[in-house]
Amino acid sequence: MHLVLDGVWAVADVFWWPAFGWSFGDGTLPELDRPPGLVVLFELVGLVALAWCWRAFGMADRSRRDEFLRTGHLPRDLAA
Repeated sequence: MHLVLDGVWAVADVFWWPAFGWSFGDGTLPELDRPPGLVVLFELVGLVALAWCWRAFGMADRSRRDEFLRTGHLPRDLAA
């Protein structure tokens, strides 16, 4: 979602950075072209989504968290 919301896919030099050089084309990054208030709002929405995921996927349980960090998978009982 980060790539879609930031629009970095719209500028090939930014999307493929640094594969084809170290510059960003015109020197601006898409996420910095937005008004500061909107950037803060997007960050807050991201924090809310992170908090929801933490609760929904049971990451407060150390064993689940360790399994996720070790394997990258969530327990199957959460998919039901």
